[in-house]
Amino acid sequence: MITFTCRTDRGIIIFDIGGEVCIYNVDKLKEAVNLSKVKGVYNFIFNISNVEYLDSTAIQYLLAFSHELKGNKGRLVIVNPNEDVLHTLSLCRAERILTITSSEYDALNQLTMIT
Repeated sequence: MITFTCRTDRGIIIFDIGGEVCIYNVDKLKEAVNLSKVKGVYNFIFNISNVEYLDSTAIQYLLAFSHELKGNKGRLVIVNPNEDVLHTLSLCRAERILTITSSEYDALNQLTMIT
């Protein structure tokens, strides 16, 4: 089961995500993200500190969404993955493509520096 809430800070859209993100529920996250898009806002933070599991479909979505944002001069920053999730991201080398930080504060500072 996936849980998420959406909020904004400094004009950046932040999703707090929890549970398991997998093929069976990633479409719910995609839909929520699409509904939250505001014209001209291309910086997102996904706080995944409460995510217990990501499957390959979820990782594929993160990579595709990050690529989409970069095409609009935006960025996706992943915040505080637990050790298991970070290991999963490392296994498929997604951590080389995604921006991952240990705190929301750092993510916000990175994104406000580029806007």
